[in-house]
Amino acid sequence: MKWCSWVPLKCNILAWRAEMGKIAIALELRKGIQVENTTRTLCNFGEEDTDHLFTSYEVALVLWQHISNWCRVLNIFAFTFSDLLELHNVMRISDRAKEVFGSVARYYHYRLLEHLEGKKRVKIL
Repeated sequence: MKWCSWVPLKCNILAWRAEMGKIAIALELRKGIQVENTTRTLCNFGEEDTDHLFTSYEVALVLWQHISNWCRVLNIFAFTFSDLLELHNVMRISDRAKEVFGSVARYYHYRLLEHLEGKKRVKIL
């Protein structure tokens, strides 16, 4: 994973930890400590994991739709968190636009996690 200099350090650290599966959500916590319930607390269907929270959770889907509209790129469809990290590299846009899009996505990874933790409401551009 390449670090982005356009976003706060905390955004890069979140992306790095999420890519390794080291953020504090039920399925990853279960690897190190006893967790009774790993069911998705937000939608109550299946196990809660990083890929679901950042790619297929309802708020995440709406977020990526708004970001793709705002950046005037094709709709974002990702199945894993790693897909989101690499998405800007495969887009047919200029190198500068790739860097900007990657920075926007990295920033909103952090904002989405804040929303999921109940700290802040995600405001879409």
